[in-house]
Amino acid sequence: MKPLIVPIDLGGSPHGCAVMPPAGPPPSAALVKAMVGHYTDERRQPDQPVQVAFFRGGLPDDALLDAAAPHPVRLSCNPADLRPDHLNHLWDRGVRTLEIEALSLSSAVLRPLGRRLSGSTIQKLIAGIKDRGFTVGVHLWPGLPGSSHDQVMADLAWLLGDGRPRVDFLRVLPAGGLEGTDLAAWAQSGRWVPMTLGEAVTTVVAMLDACDGVGVPVVRVGLQPRQDLGVHAVAGPAHPNLRALAEGRRFLRRMRAVVALAPRTRRTVLRVHPADLSWAKGQANSNLRTLRAELQLAELAVVPDATLPRGVVRPQASDGGDAGTTGGQVLPEDGAVG
Repeated sequence: MKPLIVPIDLGGSPHGCAVMPPAGPPPSAALVKAMVGHYTDERRQPDQPVQVAFFRGGLPDDALLDAAAPHPVRLSCNPADLRPDHLNHLWDRGVRTLEIEALSLSSAVLRPLGRRLSGSTIQKLIAGIKDRGFTVGVHLWPGLPGSSHDQVMADLAWLLGDGRPRVDFLRVLPAGGLEGTDLAAWAQSGRWVPMTLGEAVTTVVAMLDACDGVGVPVVRVGLQPRQDLGVHAVAGPAHPNLRALAEGRRFLRRMRAVVALAPRTRRTVLRVHPADLSWAKGQANSNLRTLRAELQLAELAVVPDATLPRGVVRPQASDGGDAGTTGGQVLPEDGAVG
């Protein structure tokens, strides 16, 4: 069972930069204790584990960690907030997951943003955290000033480690100008030109493909500014469900490969895991409409099949009759595309 996450906003890092809004005061220990009690009493399912997630730090002080006890703690912070000598203390206080809000691993990108640590220093920090035994996550922000698609993919390649990943999970958050930040002002003045939505989807698709190749999950795609940071994004590739756009494009590619090899029948039916159904169809059934037009299909449908792994597309068995019949397969099982 997935743990119940109790989110605690620490108010912002004391090490400001061009990307983040000004820091506010951290919560009190009493507030943390009350939030943990509320979540566990009102939202917890029977026997569901609980994790307390401190984010947008700064580091929580001992009083806040006491208020989170006895639950395991996860912490997301600016790498400038975290020194190697902090790691043993955080471990002893119950922190098991550390998320590093790296943004980038390129010093040429980080320096103009006012970030204190170089890319190489952040790399050493990530390696040290991993060696200490923490579960490690990293936040990457493609589209920052001075960045490029190739540079972001190079950052990702280092994190994925040629098949021996240096991280356990990633958050991919295309750069947006949050209100009140220098980045937003740079977008308004023309100093920074954010990625378009299409460019963001292209980069996210490439990053998801790379992560899938080594089994590193991307647990979040796209920043939800109002939810995550309490402010609006006034520039950048904002979308309420950027992941759906990226996954829809990936499924279109997979479905095209399967359908292109399948014999033409009156009705072509593809199977996907139920959780992938909306991504496979695309927004407003756009993937189905695209493939019908491209491949001149009379009918194309996507149906759920809970026996399939996530991300896989297989043809429906067919004998030329109704899509629900079972007969000879359109493609062999190894014709699945994932």
